[in-house]
Amino acid sequence: MADTLARFVVTGPDGALLRFGSCHPDEVAHQARRGESVARVDAFPPGIENDPAAEPGPDGVMAEARAARRHAFQIEADPLFFKAQRGEAAIADYHAKVAEIRARFPYPDEDPHG
Repeated sequence: MADTLARFVVTGPDGALLRFGSCHPDEVAHQARRGESVARVDAFPPGIENDPAAEPGPDGVMAEARAARRHAFQIEADPLFFKAQRGEAAIADYHAKVAEIRARFPYPDEDPHG
């Protein structure tokens, strides 16, 4: 999993660190909100502890999968859910997207096929 995720940091207009995390490399640009800057980094700045992407073992893998799922749900599944609520998409499309995301980013102790 670590090979598929990129670390990023988000800073405010004044350069202050606002948040950091790991996600799919193609999704790094989506981490910033209005007025913020996002940068892909090889390592988190000094003083930031608990870098989930650097932690060996199942805890680091679980943190990476959780972060990747959360982001994928936000940008891929959530819009389908709201379209289904408005009658613009089938709820089955939303459920299929959720299953796809869970298979793409499985938890270490989870069978990705059900």
